[in-house]
Amino acid sequence: MEWSVRVHAGQTSPCILARMNEEFPQISGYTVEAQLGSGGMATVYRARQLTLDRLVAIKVLRGIGRDAEELAQRFEQEAKLIAALDHPNIVQIFEVMRTTAGEPCYVMPLLAHGDLADRPKPMGELEIKRVLAALLAALGHAHRAGVVHRDVKPENVLFDARNTPLLADFGVALKQESRRRLTSFGRTVGSSQTMSPEQARGDTVDGRSDLYSVGCVAFELLTGAPPFDGDEFLAVALKHQQDPVPRLPPSLKHWQDFIDTALAKRPEDRFVDADAMAHALESVGNQRSARPKSNRAPLRKWLPAAFALLAVVAIAWWFTRTPDAATAADVPQAQTPDAIAEAIAAGRWFNGDPNDADALLAVAFATEPVAASALDQRDQLLARVAPNLTAADDATLAQRLPHLAAFVAAAKAEQTPPVRDLVAALETRLTPPLQAARDARDRKLAGVALDLAKAVPAPSEAFAQLRDLVARFPASGEPFADGDGPPLLLIPGGRISGFAQPFAVTQFEIRRQDFARFVAATQHTPARCRDGGKTYDWRDPGFAQQANEPLVCVSYNDALAYAAWMTRQSGRTYRLPSLAEWRAIDAAARNSTCANLQGENAACNDRYRATAAAGTFAANEGMPQDLAGNVREWTSTCEFKEIGAVRRTIANFGRLLQGKERDKTGRVCVGRYVAGSGWRDANLDRGASSEDDDSAAVDRGFRLIREIR
Repeated sequence: MEWSVRVHAGQTSPCILARMNEEFPQISGYTVEAQLGSGGMATVYRARQLTLDRLVAIKVLRGIGRDAEELAQRFEQEAKLIAALDHPNIVQIFEVMRTTAGEPCYVMPLLAHGDLADRPKPMGELEIKRVLAALLAALGHAHRAGVVHRDVKPENVLFDARNTPLLADFGVALKQESRRRLTSFGRTVGSSQTMSPEQARGDTVDGRSDLYSVGCVAFELLTGAPPFDGDEFLAVALKHQQDPVPRLPPSLKHWQDFIDTALAKRPEDRFVDADAMAHALESVGNQRSARPKSNRAPLRKWLPAAFALLAVVAIAWWFTRTPDAATAADVPQAQTPDAIAEAIAAGRWFNGDPNDADALLAVAFATEPVAASALDQRDQLLARVAPNLTAADDATLAQRLPHLAAFVAAAKAEQTPPVRDLVAALETRLTPPLQAARDARDRKLAGVALDLAKAVPAPSEAFAQLRDLVARFPASGEPFADGDGPPLLLIPGGRISGFAQPFAVTQFEIRRQDFARFVAATQHTPARCRDGGKTYDWRDPGFAQQANEPLVCVSYNDALAYAAWMTRQSGRTYRLPSLAEWRAIDAAARNSTCANLQGENAACNDRYRATAAAGTFAANEGMPQDLAGNVREWTSTCEFKEIGAVRRTIANFGRLLQGKERDKTGRVCVGRYVAGSGWRDANLDRGASSEDDDSAAVDRGFRLIREIR
């Protein structure tokens, strides 16, 4: 962390004294006396610990607005890492706590002798060796614990009252086994003057990246200037990747081998670990010392320079080539920041046009490392578009959201504040219609909200669950099915008299093809029926039928068996309708006096000698077909008859043996009602008749209700 003000021990700068009366954070057990410095995400204060009456330093995470969660996580990571690394050359943490305002903070020693950046340079070689040896000891301990510091620089080397070098500020450290980088908006974290080439590229780093940084520190201590410097972060990062290791003056040539190995472009050409680098450090200046060996063969010493030269040539070509340079036609080319900025300013975004800002910018995220300018323009674009889409109408959202979601995924922008704010606003807007659809179990009520919800990028878990639940519901008026089951229609609650809750009903009577799957799967033996003195079954009812015609020649018990099988297959409850339910459905569905009845009716286009294909005759919109004509249908309603006491006992005993219903009041179920007219009836309306459970007829079938839960 680079402090904007460096003050140590009991000293206080004049600019801070002028602000002494300003309000400092309130921390239980401590009196905050002065601000010592301010960095990128935290402020350090001098405070007095009341119980021990000693001066300490307290690092407090500053108010950070909507980035609080990410940066607080990073801050706590630093505290945990430092606290776990118990080493004499690593800054100790006394306590981790929060201010009275809830800001995270931790307490550490007040180091009295400043930091390495404050010390005059060049330094004496013995002092350089002492400082570097302490750094390497600290890093060796951290690396063995699986922690990479990732920001070794002079500002993070502090000195205590005994002038002991202490490594501080693990705020951008990386736990190697998790590989989770705590960065801000996806940017590379670290300091450009000491950043390794692989870290500048955004590649995975290990302890050898820290050793490169130590080499940069060593070069600065020896010469008074960093090995690679410049006015801009990107310029310095490119130098780390491309420029050769600088030469030391003749008076320091005995350090050159050490510096060359430490600053090798490839990690495998550097020192293997901190211990190896410390051993080489001890040998610097000895007459018998040789170049410290890396873990690569000597014959390959030329490779880093060769790769650096190739990189320079490639980059020079990239920036000097003309737009008409020969490139593969199907390879997208990165656009200049100016072209992207112009598209952003003009409001050209997320329309699916290749000249839109998002399309131009997406190319920059196709390869690694991603340029910092691309990350900045990504954030600018999202900051502009978020309020625009929040207020957009449904048609605009339907057009732009899919393109936005694709860009957010490509640019890894799911956790950026503009996206989080937009997602929160969209979820608030879309949740009410989704909840209405959920409560009614009717996807249709969600309307366009469901399609928009599917395009929302990185939704919350609760919203995603609601969206997915509604998507699984049927929509009223649209046929659906459970697997290979018969087509169903959702009937909203209250749409039909007597049905307060939503339910589904088969769109047609159960067809031969539906029943055939059941028989094949269960080996069920259906009832047989007699007609005209002959015996038939459902496969051969005495007349030719197609697979999509209604099933006939089945009993009530066959219908129950099929409903039970569908329930097992789907996990949903299937059942026969009661007579009252059947009549209510018939009244709501019928919109014509035409049906498949006895004889030919030219006015109704009824040319069928027996059954017609399911759905031949229309019904009211969203309602099941063929309740009148074609076949009569089984219901679950019993016909009960009163009988005397003796007959009741005998009858109930007999029905008990058959597994049939009995009634203790003296009523016995003597049959089930069959409703509606069939292909043998001359009239559209026919009263319900009671038939024995085991009976079957060539004009009798059934349809089912499916419960909606």
